[in-house]
Amino acid sequence: MNKMLTGLLACIALGLQGPAVADDALHHARELLEKHPLIDGHNDLPNVIREQGRAVEAVDLRGEVSTDTDIPRLREGGVGGQFWSVYIPGTEEAGEAGFARLQLEQIDIARRIVARYPDTFSFATSVQDIERARERGKIASLLGMEGGHAIENSLGALRMFYALGVRYMTLTHSQSNTWADAAAQDEHNGLTPFGEGSSARDEPSGHAGGSVPCQPQGHARRVGCRRGAGDLFALQCPSADAPHAQCAGRGTAPPDRTRVVGAGRLQGLAAEGYELIINLLPDSSEYAVPDEATIVTGQGVGDYYVPVDFQAPAVADYAAFCEAMDAAVEDKVHTHCAANYRVSAFYSLYAQNRGLWGEDKAQAFIEDLWAPAEYPVWQNFIRTIRG
Repeated sequence: MNKMLTGLLACIALGLQGPAVADDALHHARELLEKHPLIDGHNDLPNVIREQGRAVEAVDLRGEVSTDTDIPRLREGGVGGQFWSVYIPGTEEAGEAGFARLQLEQIDIARRIVARYPDTFSFATSVQDIERARERGKIASLLGMEGGHAIENSLGALRMFYALGVRYMTLTHSQSNTWADAAAQDEHNGLTPFGEGSSARDEPSGHAGGSVPCQPQGHARRVGCRRGAGDLFALQCPSADAPHAQCAGRGTAPPDRTRVVGAGRLQGLAAEGYELIINLLPDSSEYAVPDEATIVTGQGVGDYYVPVDFQAPAVADYAAFCEAMDAAVEDKVHTHCAANYRVSAFYSLYAQNRGLWGEDKAQAFIEDLWAPAEYPVWQNFIRTIRG
């Protein structure tokens, strides 16, 4: 009886300790955020508002919203500043509408969001602006562009976007443009001379300054980032570890982590020895390659299409994927989708269920690329497959 009582008391003590430890950790985190405010590098709210066809005024960030961003949660999370992403697609349809025009409209949306809540957001273009916003208890708001297609081959346009407050621009998004390759796409062998000159120059304001390291990413060989006179500007290229993937291997070899696959890449797969292409991307996606099956089979390569709805991954989709992998265990297989979430989840589950990996390794592979916990539908799907 005494042993049972001792064990019970120990359990109670541990139970009481748990929340206290959690509270201490939360308190420590808040202290860190007070001293070192968090800067969010990418907030897609402007694009969400545009895609939903809503006006900025129709979204009240002070109350309950259907988006991932609202002011109470920004405050609760200790966000000290953020780059509002002013993303525009690099598709042919967007090009016909005018990349530069669409980019201006996205900048307009982001700046109207900032202007609508002057008690919360403070527009920022420099380190000093960020520090001033913090002193005033506001969230510094910067702008970042995704994809050099937006400047339409014009350094004048780049300078004007800078004048409007943009402080970084990625060289590409998921598609190559006329002067830079997206990852896994080799139209220019990285950058054209125009691209080399654009990414090597000082920030468009013309200020000189000491170099601040920027990580060269994707195919780009030289990517510059400079800060001078308090101004910030960066040119970036998507990383090979960015959340878009092409996964390939022989039989059960683990996938690699390069970016979205375009028509040019597909046309060269036979020459690289691939014998089967598994496509998990629905044809309705903006990243789908038109006539992919024709491109693939025209090279004598097998084509296997399993359109996985990102919002509703199905057990039947996974079963079809496993069937294709089992049938091609001795072949060189290329699996792709617009984002590596589908591929990394499917492959990791396949490797685990076939006894190639343990659960820890399979989970680590997924979490090294993305966080399923942020997508409940995928978290539940993974749990279902694992049983």
